[in-house]
Amino acid sequence: MFKNQFIKWPNGSIAYKEGGAGRPVVLLHGYLESKNIWGDFAISLCERYRVICIDTPGHGLSHFTGDELTMELAAEAVLLVLDDLGVTTAALIGHSMGGYVAMAFAECFPARLAGLCLFHSTPNADTDEKRKNRYREVDLVLRGKKELIVSSSIPNAFAADSLPLMVAQVERAKQIALSTPTTGIAAALRGMALRKDRNGVLAGLTVPSLLLMGEKDSYIPSSVAMLLKEKHHHSKVVMLSNSGHMGFLEQPNQATIAITSFLGDVFV
Repeated sequence: MFKNQFIKWPNGSIAYKEGGAGRPVVLLHGYLESKNIWGDFAISLCERYRVICIDTPGHGLSHFTGDELTMELAAEAVLLVLDDLGVTTAALIGHSMGGYVAMAFAECFPARLAGLCLFHSTPNADTDEKRKNRYREVDLVLRGKKELIVSSSIPNAFAADSLPLMVAQVERAKQIALSTPTTGIAAALRGMALRKDRNGVLAGLTVPSLLLMGEKDSYIPSSVAMLLKEKHHHSKVVMLSNSGHMGFLEQPNQATIAITSFLGDVFV
């Protein structure tokens, strides 16, 4: 169903795949993931939309030659893919780090944005503590400790009480994470640590926006999600009751319903 394609850019190459037909929807994966993480979730969206899955530079099959992947630079990669496909505007759905990229895209290229969904993601900048932790991870990965990071971060992305039912999904996510190049991991961590607060960008959007969160997310607590809901009244907020940070794997049917409803508002 999906066709893999590659394009060159000054910072390396970008890999993406597309499938389905209709209005364009871009899926942007998270940290330590690739375009393949979306799996059946992407296939289900293909029934109604033209789905474009992109490997963020330094992840999956996308090569990145720099040491620091800013969210703005990652957004430029998304724009290059849209240009390559002749897509003028698209809805962006960003998971975790992919949401940071989507927010940068919204700020840098607003005329190309039809709608934006932050999927287990926020417009917030890192706290000082989180920023320090990212640089600790950079040090670990550059010292050959990628397996240590993966063995901790991937299981923690799932709701604790659903882990026994998610063995296959956790293992697949681990394998994708382990295949991520060390240099790509370090570059993304540096870029995320430096990203700015974009609450103002989200508040100023003139296109539909959705915050799709998990009530059992250990990375973005429900208290943070509720603060965002209070701050951004114009954004629709959906909480997945039994999901951690991986709702498209933990509650795929409910996530698909929420996304499809959102896209119905985008493409009226």
